Amino acid sequence: MSRYTYKNLKSDLPALNAKLEKLGHEFRFVEGHRNGYAAIDLATPEQLERHCCHSMLYGGTPRECLAACHQYIARLV
Repeated sequence: MSRYTYKNLKSDLPALNAKLEKLGHEFRFVEGHRNGYAAIDLATPEQLERHCCHSMLYGGTPRECLAACHQYIARLV
């Protein structure tokens, strides 16, 4: 298994956000950092423009954050 980095997570988020948009969900995923770990936040498009977020979805390794995004999308379907 190859190393999954923060850069990989950041490059995968547009495709994941497109899935959220297609499902008609109000939030989008935003990458971030918390205490040396990667983090995924949830924000509406309006909040993204103001550089703020609604809540934190998950904080951990980039691979764990990706898994949390997939789980979040799976709950919506």
